[in-house]
Amino acid sequence: MHLIDLSGTVCDETICLVTEGDILTVHDSQHLSVTNAHGLIPHSTEQLGAANPVVVAARVRALVAGRDRVKVVRREVWSAKEFRSLSTRRGPHHVDRTISAACQPPTPDRPVAGRGAVSAMKHVPLATHGIYHETADSLPVRRTCRDRLEHWHVPHALHRFDTSLGVTTVLSAGTSTGRPPVVLLPGADLNAATSLATVCALRGQHRVLVPDIPGEPGLSSSRRPHRYRHQLPVYGHWLDELLPQLCGEPVILVGHSLGAGIALASTPSERVAKLVLLNPAAIVTMRRTGELTWLRAKWRLNPTLEHSEQLLSYLMSPRFIPDLSLVSWYSMVADHCFPGRPPHRLPARTVHRWSGSPVVVATGEHDRLVPPQLLRPRVRSLLGVDIHTLPRVGHLALREAPAAVAELITTAPDNQEETA
Repeated sequence: MHLIDLSGTVCDETICLVTEGDILTVHDSQHLSVTNAHGLIPHSTEQLGAANPVVVAARVRALVAGRDRVKVVRREVWSAKEFRSLSTRRGPHHVDRTISAACQPPTPDRPVAGRGAVSAMKHVPLATHGIYHETADSLPVRRTCRDRLEHWHVPHALHRFDTSLGVTTVLSAGTSTGRPPVVLLPGADLNAATSLATVCALRGQHRVLVPDIPGEPGLSSSRRPHRYRHQLPVYGHWLDELLPQLCGEPVILVGHSLGAGIALASTPSERVAKLVLLNPAAIVTMRRTGELTWLRAKWRLNPTLEHSEQLLSYLMSPRFIPDLSLVSWYSMVADHCFPGRPPHRLPARTVHRWSGSPVVVATGEHDRLVPPQLLRPRVRSLLGVDIHTLPRVGHLALREAPAAVAELITTAPDNQEETA
C-alpha cells in the first residue's frame, strides 16, 4: 500500500490510500474516487497497473488532463498535516510519499520530482461543478424540490438568472404591497423548497424572492466555490451580480446561517434597505463539538432516517420535533451529495462595512452552533447593535419559528435592544 499525495490536483491537499488493483473513478467531470474490487460500478474507470506512487500520480494526471479540479474520495483520508506527521513518526520505509509536482509535466527549471520533495499547489479556478456523487444523483434532489413546489398551494413562479456560478433559480411568491421585497438566502443544505413556511409567513406583507444558492442541493447550478478560504467572497460576488437582476428597488436582504455569511460578504449598497441575519455564520466561528462531529459522521456514512433525525435534533431546540419531510430531505442530501464545510469567520473589516446600514441580528436560545453568548460581543463591536434571542429556537430558525422570523423582518430596525 502507498499513500498518494495528490495536493497538486486536489485543492485541500487530500491524501488518498491506494494499492495495486484499485480503481480510479471519475465522477461527473470534477470528482474522482478510489475503490477496490468490491466497490460499486463506476462511471468511468482506470485500473492501476502498478503500486508505484509516482506512476499512480502520473496516471491520475493523464486521467484528469484538461480538468479544472478533481476531488479524491475514500474512507482512508488524512489531512496534509496528519500525513506529514505520519511520515515523520513512521519513517520513509513505512510511507511512500508522492509530491504534487509528480502530477505535472516536467519543465527545464523543474524536473520530475522524486519522493520526499515538496512543491506548492498549482492554481485552480475559484469555482467548479460537482456537489453530487454521480451525474444522476442530481435527479432525485431536483425532482423532490419540483414536487414540493408543485404541491404548494400558494401561487408562485420560478425564474432563472445567469451568474458567474452558473444558472441560479429563484422562487417568487407574494405581490407588491408598497413594502420592500424580501430576498431570502437559506442556509447550508436548504433551499426555497425547504423554506416555504417562512415564505408563507411573509407573503401577505412582502413580495418574497428565494434563490437556491449554487453549490447547495436545489434547483440552481451545482457549482460550489471550491477554494475553502475564498468561499464567502465568491458567494458575495455572486450576490452582487444577482440582486440587480431580481428587482430595481431596494430590498430587505435576509440570510440564514450560510446565507447570512453570503449577505455579509456582499457589497453594502443602496439596493439593500435592511439586512436581517438569522443564526449567522461567518460573524463568529461556528462551534463544533465532538457530539456534532459524531452525528454528522453517522449521517454521512449511513444516511438513514434515524441518523438524520438525530442530527436535526441536535441542530434544533429540544422542544422541536423535526417533521418527516425535513428528515427525509436530510437523508437524501447525505445520500447523494458531497458535504460542504462551515464557512470561515469573515474579517472584521468585512463585517464592519455593514455598520452604517439598518441591521437586525438574531439567533436561537438553543442554537448550539452560534449561541447568543458567543455571538453577542462581536455583533456589538462590529455592527453596533444588540442581538435578538429567539426563545425556544435552535439553529434552524426558518423551520422552527417562521412567524417570529417574519416579525423580525417586517419590524422597522431601530437601535435594537436584546429581546428574549
